[in-house]
Amino acid sequence: MRHPLSTESVRTIRAVICFLKARFLRCSNSALVVLVLAHTSTAQVCFDADPPINVGLYALDLLSADLDGDGDTDLVATDQLVHVVSVLLNQGDGTFAPHVQYAAGLYASGTTGADLDADGDTDLAVVSFSAGTVSVLLNQGNGTFGTDVQYGGGQFPTGITSADFDGDGDIDVATSNQFSGTVSVLLNQGQGSFAPHVQYATAGVFPYSVTSADLDGDGDLDLAAPNNLMGSVSVLLNHGNGTFAAPLTLNMGPDVFYLISADLNADGRPDLVTANDVSDYVTVRLNQGGGAFAPKVTYPVAQDPQYVVATDLDEDGDLDLAVDNVGSGSVSLLMNRGDGTFAPHQEIAAGTATLPVTHADFDGDGDRELVVANPGAQTITVHRNCLEQGIGYCFGDGSLLTSCPCASPDAVPTPAAATAHGCANSLNFAGAGLVAVGEVAPAPGTLLFRARIAPNYL
Repeated sequence: MRHPLSTESVRTIRAVICFLKARFLRCSNSALVVLVLAHTSTAQVCFDADPPINVGLYALDLLSADLDGDGDTDLVATDQLVHVVSVLLNQGDGTFAPHVQYAAGLYASGTTGADLDADGDTDLAVVSFSAGTVSVLLNQGNGTFGTDVQYGGGQFPTGITSADFDGDGDIDVATSNQFSGTVSVLLNQGQGSFAPHVQYATAGVFPYSVTSADLDGDGDLDLAAPNNLMGSVSVLLNHGNGTFAAPLTLNMGPDVFYLISADLNADGRPDLVTANDVSDYVTVRLNQGGGAFAPKVTYPVAQDPQYVVATDLDEDGDLDLAVDNVGSGSVSLLMNRGDGTFAPHQEIAAGTATLPVTHADFDGDGDRELVVANPGAQTITVHRNCLEQGIGYCFGDGSLLTSCPCASPDAVPTPAAATAHGCANSLNFAGAGLVAVGEVAPAPGTLLFRARIAPNYL
């Protein structure tokens, strides 16, 4: 019989299935697996680490972008010791050509990618901590870059973001200046040249990073920077012309190291997330509109979190968090429940003394990979998302969750085979609040569903 789904069935079936694929030779048509039904708020995700890539540098920041215009995502790493950025072009399958280095100022730290000269490709802007400059490297159109042009960027800059702050159609940049407690804004004058920087106080100290987003919903892009020693974030609202008001201060808990903005609850407003390094948690403040934010909510992670990114790791349509923990050499994964709150963190090992993390669909399979740098080892590592889409076949009357066989789409098991493998009473939808994706009933007593394959669980 076909198993009906309740009206509350609004989430995706997550299942551990055996889907014969060359990449995952861990099971066969006769394998028994336990089907796991899980609301997406507690869905398990998994990552498999590729061999480390030697980049020959102490990577302090990572950037992912399509630099050569071939449709896949490349990597950029900044080096604080040899004063360069390294470009690694994707070969189409999530592996990378040998890195190519470009000079980028003394003690290169943060980097951003944007079309700074309006020619249709992604250029780079890199802050130099020691020189107090912004190095602009214009893309030649094929993922190679011209000689850097340096602009003053404030005292000891560490973070950088790019956005059209003055609404003139070209991309400006802003830096966070760690030791002076300021942010600097450099307005683009066209074709990738920049006016002298203008500094704005952050009402705090040690702003390591900076983010840009429309925080008050008025149509222009504002700035926010963390104040590490004060446990707060400074929000600088844009007047609409690329100049900024005096900072507003938001409490984010002690030891605020890194800050991002992202729409976590899908209400169209960017929220704020910080990595609180000594306290070992991340802090979330949801945007309530008009530049107001809900009270902070903290989520424990592993030891010494210093970077955080927001991306949809489990492909349920909302943004999850990946947090790089320097002290524990791991990445904490926090799955979004769909409303901007998060399930308890899961951990993946990432090596010793990890620093930045970035994300993208590097191998073109539709899900998001993570890339983590290990500066001490002078390597970066791609962690591939194990969740792959396939089709599984499961037999049973829907009254009890047990185990059942699965097969590739071109080798459908028979009801007799299902019975032989003890597959009676295999699925229970009652009250589960789940929905099958592409659900059909190919034969009496069967359910065909699209699911997610997590080979590490088999």
